Amino acid sequence: IRSAETIAGGDLSARIPKAPAKDELGELTDTLNAMLANVETAFQREQRFTSDASHELRTPVAVLRAYTESLLADAGTNAEQSVSLQTMLTECDRMQKIIAQLLTLTRGQEGRYLLQKEIICVKGLCDGVAESLAEQLEESDIRLTVDVPSWLTLFADQSLMTQMLLNLTENAVKYSKHGGHVQLKAWQDGSGITVQVSDDGIGIPKECIPFLFERFYRVDTARDRSGTGLGLSIVDWIAKAHGGSVTVESQFGQGTAMSVHMPCDGTLPS
Repeated sequence: IRSAETIAGGDLSARIPKAPAKDELGELTDTLNAMLANVETAFQREQRFTSDASHELRTPVAVLRAYTESLLADAGTNAEQSVSLQTMLTECDRMQKIIAQLLTLTRGQEGRYLLQKEIICVKGLCDGVAESLAEQLEESDIRLTVDVPSWLTLFADQSLMTQMLLNLTENAVKYSKHGGHVQLKAWQDGSGITVQVSDDGIGIPKECIPFLFERFYRVDTARDRSGTGLGLSIVDWIAKAHGGSVTVESQFGQGTAMSVHMPCDGTLPS
């Protein structure tokens, strides 16, 4: 049971202790351990394939982008061709984003991403995210408020924390109603620090919430297909890499709140 709980928690290297006797229980244990070894190997191969494929795709996509930009800049390109080329450029941008996110995710899951922790001013981090989304907020007529104490600090990887908050806030802005409100809030409690991004947008069906952090998962009834489907997977990995977790509260048609909980040992220098 303890082995099964460990494996269910994500440690595929765990095995069931060998039975002392070579009876039916011993045979069952050996069979289960062999099955677990095969599962672990298959999972490692899938991770390696994703990482290798993402790495190899970077060059051809960059070449396509360069040629597309060159054609767009050509004075001989007519209006109809420019529209087609602009569509190609948009798809190149989207593909490059998917590749970059896949590389980040696979390297993190393989333990090849070394965290660079430092003391971070949480309010400064949130203000920076709000500033970077100012143009998108104005276009969507969405109001973003930041409610974070100026003294609140976090001991974490600043680059990853920025990416995590950007992913969460971009999601909230993207699926908010026109003229809506997004709030970025953080506070400290007895168990650590919580950073929450909430919106009054379209919400998420209850049955879909358990699958939100799976790679490429989309809620078709409530989400469009313009995103990469990787943003929340990266959010989940970043939180876990810092010893934290992500929770979701949502009412379909009314809004969503995503909260990242960071433990106390993640708030102070080691």
